[in-house]
Amino acid sequence: MKMLRFGIMAILPVCCFGFLVAQNVDDIINKHLDAVGGKTLLAKINTFYVEGTVTAMGADYNTKVNSITGKALKSETEVNGSTIVQCITDTGGWSINPLMGQNDATPMTAEEVRLGKASLDLRGMLYNYQERGFTASLTGREDLQGI
Repeated sequence: MKMLRFGIMAILPVCCFGFLVAQNVDDIINKHLDAVGGKTLLAKINTFYVEGTVTAMGADYNTKVNSITGKALKSETEVNGSTIVQCITDTGGWSINPLMGQNDATPMTAEEVRLGKASLDLRGMLYNYQERGFTASLTGREDLQGI
């Protein structure tokens, strides 16, 4: 009887390991995309409009953002009676910032445009990342507040 019990206890963990499957990076990304609506729904997103409040240095400022997927983004933020405007397109960008003495449209630098172009992708950077030439990898686990 002891031999049978020992045999079962020795074989059971080996059988259970067959059910354990490690997640790869694509599994994790696909679970994320499913959680935000799925690729089919994300593919249908063409435009985006949001109004909100930005809190900076203890004050609230009204803001509006209009965006067309892959083409353009315009944000307007009211600050102390002035409106700060930023416009980024797939080919360039400009801004108006009366608080910095820019009352007319001022072209953005190439670096500002490059960084701003990430905002043109309303679906997120993980959507079809491989087709756009990006790669993803798992770099390990990180503890957050002991978890």
